[in-house]
Amino acid sequence: VDHITSPTAIVFPVERIVAIAASRGVDVLIDGAHAPGMLDLDVSSLGAAYYAGNLHKWVCGPKGAGFIWCRPDRQEGLHPLIISHPYREHAFADEFDWQGTRDITPWQAAADAIGFLERFGWADVIKHNHRLATWAHRLLCEAWQVEPATPLDGRLLGSMATVGLPTGVRDRYDSAEAVRETIFDRHRIEVPVFEWSGRWWSRVSCQIYNRPTEYERLAEAVLSLVD
Repeated sequence: VDHITSPTAIVFPVERIVAIAASRGVDVLIDGAHAPGMLDLDVSSLGAAYYAGNLHKWVCGPKGAGFIWCRPDRQEGLHPLIISHPYREHAFADEFDWQGTRDITPWQAAADAIGFLERFGWADVIKHNHRLATWAHRLLCEAWQVEPATPLDGRLLGSMATVGLPTGVRDRYDSAEAVRETIFDRHRIEVPVFEWSGRWWSRVSCQIYNRPTEYERLAEAVLSLVD
């Protein structure tokens, strides 16, 4: 189950989902690709059997930096696909830490990325990004005159928001990818544009280096496609 969905940017109530599954004897693996750095994350408190997260997104680490967490009672018999010297001879984590000639540079650099953002205070970073995403969500919905896919108060959002594109855009372009390329070519704005559930959407992300004017530019850029 996703912790935060990729297309819709919705934060799922994973604690409740895990509890319901556990009452039926079902283990849960949480795909937390976007959660580290976006949410106040305590993996062990969620109760899931497994958790996978990326550190190259909201933690700003290098690509290839991520983690897999396994609940202690599910660690026996779990091994990496590529085994090396620690296989069955060392602690659980050692088998995954050492896999022969694999490049571990991203893992080592991840600690520096975490330390960098800690200088701003994780609680402040998370709060700032959520408030900006909630504001950007409302701004784009109003500018493009579309119904929000999630409540405008931001209760289901983290640091991202997905907004449907104006209907007129689809009348003028052959694909969502063509819209994305046009926005970048004309305005130098990098933003995902994709088709999901029969509609075209754009998803904005909000990090501490972003400013409100960037989302205002995006709103105007998309409207210019229709005009």
